[in-house]
Amino acid sequence: MRDQRHSPVFELRPAASDRDAVARRIDAVGGNPHAVLTRGLLLPGLGQMSTGRPVIGLAVLGGVAASLAWALQTETTTETRQFQDPFGNPYSDQVPVEQRPHLATGTALAASVWVLGALEAYLHTKSAVSGGSGAASAKGGHTAKSQAAGPHLMPVMTFGPSGPAFGAGVNISFR
Repeated sequence: MRDQRHSPVFELRPAASDRDAVARRIDAVGGNPHAVLTRGLLLPGLGQMSTGRPVIGLAVLGGVAASLAWALQTETTTETRQFQDPFGNPYSDQVPVEQRPHLATGTALAASVWVLGALEAYLHTKSAVSGGSGAASAKGGHTAKSQAAGPHLMPVMTFGPSGPAFGAGVNISFR
């Protein structure tokens, strides 16, 4: 069963001396990068949680939830509208109108955080699986080889005077 689950990784060298160590490493980071991507696209933050990084997963989930909450906020304004009384006389009156002014922006922000979170989980798993053997550091299971492999995409959340702001950052190591 284990060989079938990790078969794409072991196709190059099925009798590798570090086969068990590589299989344990793949299991530790959530397995197949495509499966992690799928999990991250099914539920915001699930990709990070399945790779053993629940804090980042909760940050992605919180970012999507906060963006959707902002998108669904309503503002009530008054508009002057023209009406006709039963006798055909026109008159105008002020009517309260509810609007969602941030619906498009908030929804786009939520979708961006969601997709970027899933992509970050995919890239993390892909770099951890391709990092090869080596002692994993205490910080997130990265080896020095996998950290230097290339840039890493990560979600960013900051707080400013107008409220929370979400985006994506790129971490580039120069080692």
